[in-house]
Amino acid sequence: KCNVCKKQHPVKHFEGRNFLCRNVVFSNPFALENERNKRQNKKDGIERMKEMWNEDTSKALKRCNYLFGEIDRVYHEISLKLGLSDSAMKILYTICDNGSRCLLQNVCRQSGLSKQTVNSALRKLETEGFVYLESVSSKNKRVCLTETGKRLGERTAGRLIEAENAIFASWSREDVEKYLSLTEMFLKDLENRAKNM
Repeated sequence: KCNVCKKQHPVKHFEGRNFLCRNVVFSNPFALENERNKRQNKKDGIERMKEMWNEDTSKALKRCNYLFGEIDRVYHEISLKLGLSDSAMKILYTICDNGSRCLLQNVCRQSGLSKQTVNSALRKLETEGFVYLESVSSKNKRVCLTETGKRLGERTAGRLIEAENAIFASWSREDVEKYLSLTEMFLKDLENRAKNM
C-alpha cells in the first residue's frame, strides 16, 4: 500500500531515501519539489539546532573560564592580603588541610604546583623557619610545620579554609553534593579526553 496516496499499486518513484507515489507526483507537479523542500527544511532545522547547541556550549565554556579566572583572582588577592605568595599559600594550605604535616609527593599533587615550584617555595619557607623536612623512606619525605609555621598557617591558610567551610555550610546539602558531583564529572571527563590529545 502506498504511504503517500494510501492506494494499492506497485508503481512508486524513488527520490533520495523516500518513496514517492507517481500518481501524486504526476497529478501535482509541485509534489516532488514540496517533498524536497520539506526534507531540506528539516535538514536545515537540525543543522540550526546543532549550531544553537554549539553556541550555547561555547557560551557556557566562556562563562566557566571566566568564573575559574575570577576564582583564581580572588585566591591571589587573599594570598597577597595575608602576605604570602600564591605558591606559599597553596603549600601551607595543603599542609594545614592534612593536619600539620604532609608527604612531599602529596603536597605537589594536592597543591597543583610543579615539583620544581614546590621545592623552590619550600626552601624559602624552610629558611624562614616555617617548615622542616623529615625522611619517611629513601625516596620520600614529609613536610612538617614548625611551631612558628603552625602559627603562620593558622592566620593564613587556616583562615582561608574557614572561609571556604563557611561558604559550603551556607549552602544546602543538595547544592553541595550537586556542585561536587558535577565538578568531579568534569574532572574525570577532562582526564579521559586528555589521554587522546
